[in-house]
Amino acid sequence: MTFTVRDYHDLVSLLYRYPEWRAELRELILSEDFLELPRSVQELIEAQKRTEESLKELIEVQKRADHRMDRLEASVQEL
Repeated sequence: MTFTVRDYHDLVSLLYRYPEWRAELRELILSEDFLELPRSVQELIEAQKRTEESLKELIEVQKRADHRMDRLEASVQEL
């Protein structure tokens, strides 16, 4: 039995009509690593957001340290 273009189009139509079949077919065709990719990407997005927040905090801490250093240098100059 050969799989024809018409069979393919019938399959596509069926998959649109029955989304649960798409999910089942996806699990049969794709590797576990590939199926885990959306979750992994979401974890990376969340980790990047945490990194950006940490960086913002570090920048603020550095600005305060720079300000204190400037005041200390000014005090030393006065002495």
